[in-house]
Amino acid sequence: MRGVALERLCLMHLDNDDLDSARGAFVKAQQALPDSPTLAYIEAMLLLHEGHEQEAKERANFWYRRLVRQGELDEDQLDFLAALAENPGATLADQLLSAEEDLATPPGVASGAAGCVAHRPKIDIQADPDSGRLLYNTSAREATLFAAWHEQFQVLVDEDVALGFRDDPWGNAIEWMSALCAHPEWLDAPQVVQDLTLALTSRFGSLPWMAPSLLEPLALRLSRWLEQARAEGDGNLCWDDADNAILLRTGLALVVGMERGARQHSRELAEELLLIDQEDSLGLRELVLDQLLRDDRNEEALALAEENDDDGSLVLGLLMGKTLALYRLEQYEAAETALGDAVGHNRYALELICAENPRPSMPHPDGQVDPGSRAEAWQYRTLMRDQWRTTPGALDWLEAHR
Repeated sequence: MRGVALERLCLMHLDNDDLDSARGAFVKAQQALPDSPTLAYIEAMLLLHEGHEQEAKERANFWYRRLVRQGELDEDQLDFLAALAENPGATLADQLLSAEEDLATPPGVASGAAGCVAHRPKIDIQADPDSGRLLYNTSAREATLFAAWHEQFQVLVDEDVALGFRDDPWGNAIEWMSALCAHPEWLDAPQVVQDLTLALTSRFGSLPWMAPSLLEPLALRLSRWLEQARAEGDGNLCWDDADNAILLRTGLALVVGMERGARQHSRELAEELLLIDQEDSLGLRELVLDQLLRDDRNEEALALAEENDDDGSLVLGLLMGKTLALYRLEQYEAAETALGDAVGHNRYALELICAENPRPSMPHPDGQVDPGSRAEAWQYRTLMRDQWRTTPGALDWLEAHR
């Protein structure tokens, strides 16, 4: 019973995006139930969440060989483990879609529509003759396409939050996904791509194995629009100008949604957006910094963190990211200075990163956290404690500075 409870606890931590706690629960579950086939499934999910795709494949193959030798599994279970060893991401994606009746066909439909490359008209984006700033304006054709789409989709984006809707778009998902399959030309309208991207990210963005089939085709569309924008001039694509927020909101959703399942593509898109949205209105610098640290690209991470033009939002991630990069580069004196800056900004940071099982602290209902708050420190812990834990000596070093 304890082992089963630990398996469920691990899945709960994964659902909450708390990878470090999920890893701890998995290790304990493995000790309690060393031969549980469920652990093969859980470990594949955990490793993919952590960004270790090759290791997920190797471990799934280990579980397959081990459990075949024991001879206690039925044919369907063995087939699933064999598929998991061959391609963990695709197998988990298929398993998820077959488990949810309302999604069994439509996501493949949507990704097929998103990947349609036959004809993509340009969008109306121009440089302002006075300021040089880039302006995207919805065309009459795009407005017509969006109106047809919205008859099926029926939900509006909540413009008061970074990524969200005014209502749940998934109640009639079969209808709007099927309609999109019949009318792939709707995706010529950036506002339709925005809706689809936010919907897919809200449902699948925390599942890394879903990104390649569902989100990457949409990211390719957005990149073409950004290339077109850059060809118009070197100006800034500001959030508050014209209809620019549609493109930028779509970009943010894609960067977040692909962060684990297509990390390189996510980082490349974030870098594209940082070049064209020079004010970093999306707060992408911290996301790129986290990805560089996960890829052990510490010098690049340090250079990015030292681009000291942050606007004050989400600063803890930049300060702690800089500290971790300096520690890994063995620049310990500079790391201590950076750590002091981080603690000066948020007094809860060290406590929550060092503690094994601290009390959670939830963000505001809109998902935002106040700078310097315990919720901000908890958010950072959830996202990045695994990087401190897997860096030799790093948690001990932090503990010594508490």
